[in-house]
Amino acid sequence: MRSRRSAIDRLVLALGVCLSSVFINGSELASHAATVASTRVVARQSPSEHSGSLPAAPEVNSQANAGFSLRFFGTGTGQVDRVTVRIDGEGAPANVSDDFTIELWLKAQRGDNASGPCETGPDAWTRGNIVVDRDVFGPGDFGDFGVSLFGGVIAFGVAVGSNGVSLCGVSSVDDGAWHHVAVTRRAGDGRLQIFVDGRLEASGTGPLGSVAYRRGRATSWPNDPYLVLGAEKHDYDPRSYPSFRGWIDDLRISTTVRYAAAFPRPGTPAAADAATALLFRFDEGPEGPCTGALVDSAPGGQSPGVCSFGGALGGGPRYARDTPFSTADAPARVVSVRRATAQTVAQSPLRFEVAFSAPVEQVDPADFVPTVLSGAFATLQVTEVTGAGALYTVTVQAEGGAGVVRLDLPTSATVVDQGGRPVVGLPFTDGETYLIPSVRVFLPSTLMSRASLPG
Repeated sequence: MRSRRSAIDRLVLALGVCLSSVFINGSELASHAATVASTRVVARQSPSEHSGSLPAAPEVNSQANAGFSLRFFGTGTGQVDRVTVRIDGEGAPANVSDDFTIELWLKAQRGDNASGPCETGPDAWTRGNIVVDRDVFGPGDFGDFGVSLFGGVIAFGVAVGSNGVSLCGVSSVDDGAWHHVAVTRRAGDGRLQIFVDGRLEASGTGPLGSVAYRRGRATSWPNDPYLVLGAEKHDYDPRSYPSFRGWIDDLRISTTVRYAAAFPRPGTPAAADAATALLFRFDEGPEGPCTGALVDSAPGGQSPGVCSFGGALGGGPRYARDTPFSTADAPARVVSVRRATAQTVAQSPLRFEVAFSAPVEQVDPADFVPTVLSGAFATLQVTEVTGAGALYTVTVQAEGGAGVVRLDLPTSATVVDQGGRPVVGLPFTDGETYLIPSVRVFLPSTLMSRASLPG
């Protein structure tokens, strides 16, 4: 169970002093603003108002349309941008207690989940961007657990009373590609495990005994008797306990330890069997806002979910066509090209992070073209490409000028996926930009006068 500090204890006073002799040409700013406005428009929506308690699950529609995932936007306030599942009823199989496995497909972009680096220790997982929250506040319960994206890796924690353990994975999963994530817990000896794409990445020993939510437990927190996806269930402190921004699909919770050692990365959706306590396909659709019930495809379907839609960036969660199964047999494509640092930089090098939908090969400087959207440079070239799998860092040298620079992948790029198929969707010209401002040097009048004197 989490022990929370007061808001006053978390206040930090920061003082920043910025001295600058750099002046940005007004026409460059106007040109850059026009470029951004023409390429991306982001709608904003105020968080919905809630009474503080989560809604009861309505009746679900058993008819589902195939081919969706669920996208979250990391809002973390107003009890929106999340999925809720009630677990304190008699017929709530999702209230797992002893052995269990939580598995899902997850996709996230680098920089969208800013927590980290990952930490171990009691309840440390709660400080990551929360994907699955089955935590409780205060004493009086058997135990709790959860999963988060913490510093780009998977974190998984279990606690019984004051005895808690959190594990950290190894591989970065915020690379713009789909990853299968599975965490397991064995009650008899407390063994905890994290698997990513079938690889065992972390294991440890946690507390023994039941971690179920105690039915009838007295609590002053109305959202305690819920399992929540995509956010910290109470919106307690979004900065300390942030929400998840990304996609999830095909989430299954089981009442058994399904994986004891490494296993092949799944290529098909999870099966519904006798050990399945909860199974969300997220295929209700249509594409766009998720505003209603989620079908539990486990036998009996006794743990339906509810989408609480709202928040910034247009609101979430949303049904998306991008799924790990629709892309499993498709060639790789470019997902994003993002800046690795702040947008405005005084000088090069410029570093871009390029994410593909799947691991790729044969990536070299000739596959990228730096494009000047405004201004001019004497030298502009790709000097280095590093990385592996689905995420690469491209370094661009820009000298002798000022302006706005974007990194593109032309149709001539020779990047291929692991099956040898060329990357599709080229050219890619939707990446983020850097601004290198012009610099004007102003000399004091006395120096200018002396400089003009003969001799």
